[in-house]
Amino acid sequence: MNSAPLLVGLILCQFALSGCNPEVHLVQAGLGHGLVSLLDGFACVGMDVDRVPHTTASTEMPSQMLTTHRYVFHHLAPFDDIEFARTVLPDRLRLLGLRVTRDVDHGPIASMDPGGIIWGVQFAGGACTGSVGASPCGYQMSRRLFKDTRWSESDYFLVVHGQCPM
Repeated sequence: MNSAPLLVGLILCQFALSGCNPEVHLVQAGLGHGLVSLLDGFACVGMDVDRVPHTTASTEMPSQMLTTHRYVFHHLAPFDDIEFARTVLPDRLRLLGLRVTRDVDHGPIASMDPGGIIWGVQFAGGACTGSVGASPCGYQMSRRLFKDTRWSESDYFLVVHGQCPM
């Protein structure tokens, strides 16, 4: 029996069922150019979408971010998000004149979760406060037959309060 048609059918199903989105919109703010530069190289999923099912499709970053909303991002795999939180993120915060007030290793925001590690970094500077963190992405971690394997299995978020360099 020739298995080539079956293989082609499975590959086509992979693209159809994974929410295939060939266009990836990565944040390219340039380092030191507002809070969005903290997540330079990530893909914006949307605002306030992390508590509802969402796909891995990325969207253009909004031209203006609103305070108290949770902006959700994905990152292409493989990605060591703990190393990012320990080294890259604090450096990017310093470039914006902000300081880490609770790091990934010493705050109650970091904990183990059955679906993976949840971590967060809190920051402040002047009248600006906020947090960047990660939580398991239910969509990516679901036991679906076909997944978009380009992406890591976490949702990354940014929440800001006060007068922040947008």
